[in-house]
Amino acid sequence: MTPQVLPFVILGGIVIASAAQTEVAHHVTAYLHFDKPYFTFFLTHSTFSLIFPLHLGLLYFTSPIPVSAYLASIRFVLTEQLGLASPHMPVSTREYTASWRDILPIWSQKVALLTALVTVPALSWFVAMQYSMPVDITSIYATSSFAAYGFSLLLLGETLSRMTLGSILLAFLGVIIISLDGIDSGEGDSSRRAFGDGVMLFGAIALGLYEVIYKLTLPEGHGGVTVAPDEEEDYDPLPTSHTPPHSPESSAISHRSHFHPHRSASTPDIPLDTASPVLEDEHERPYALRRYTSASQLIKPGAPHYPGHPVPLPPALHANFITSCIGVATFLFLWPPIIWLHWMGFETFQWPGQVGESAVMVWGGLAVVAWGGALYVRGSLH
Repeated sequence: MTPQVLPFVILGGIVIASAAQTEVAHHVTAYLHFDKPYFTFFLTHSTFSLIFPLHLGLLYFTSPIPVSAYLASIRFVLTEQLGLASPHMPVSTREYTASWRDILPIWSQKVALLTALVTVPALSWFVAMQYSMPVDITSIYATSSFAAYGFSLLLLGETLSRMTLGSILLAFLGVIIISLDGIDSGEGDSSRRAFGDGVMLFGAIALGLYEVIYKLTLPEGHGGVTVAPDEEEDYDPLPTSHTPPHSPESSAISHRSHFHPHRSASTPDIPLDTASPVLEDEHERPYALRRYTSASQLIKPGAPHYPGHPVPLPPALHANFITSCIGVATFLFLWPPIIWLHWMGFETFQWPGQVGESAVMVWGGLAVVAWGGALYVRGSLH
């Protein structure tokens, strides 16, 4: 599949997953009479925990790199992302990788925040499904992208143009027109539908905030937000006058002293093999910069990969790891409300098929809702 076709495939998958999830959820609620919004939410988001293992299983059969190497690379990325590798470490330990025991406390806090943020719009979606129409849910839910853009302006400090502002207002106006259409035609209870639309609008705004925080959680190069470097900190001003060096030796010493402040001028270089093809004749280019300790010269082409060096992560693997962590957190910590809702009488817990409805039909519909939601979340955040 070519890179030009892939975005259209992802977009088509998002549309199909969203439509299937909405229509099937409405069918399960309205026609199969299994109106358990919180249990359906819990089942759907617990399914997120399977995304990362399935991705690893796919890599196991399609990639020559072992799965353990990918797990080690994720641990290395988390070490850098969470700041567990001290910048004052010596050069020989720059590729330090923290243990899972050190990563887990800080990472659990981030996962807990993401789980709480994604739970609010998800519950809004399932609650609104009990009151509103699928067309309203789909159209209002789509406005989360505009809410995400608005939150990115606030959190990332981007500028807002008049054309962009007009586009956002026009999109929300279209959603309002779609939502109001049919309210006075006798199709359903207008007050229930208006309440469901209001709940879904709140959920769409909350989903936009979650999408921005989710992007900020991802590291650069893995779908995260790229932060532009500060030119004043990263670059020195050019000299106003140029003074040629007196000799190649003094130029080399000055170069080493400038770029290696912790290294004395008397520290000897580590020479390469004189037969190396990368070395150039110093007599032909006396002022050329010579690199003695480059990893590209010390490692021969075709040499086996060092097992301790992190391998590049495939696209979306790190994001799928975060999504599965959210699924695990949902499964482990968000089941108590099921008992509380049953005890308070707000949502009586029952297994599909317990009250006479077809268990196969309900479980099949819940499976479509769960996997449709999982595919939609992964595709929309890709």
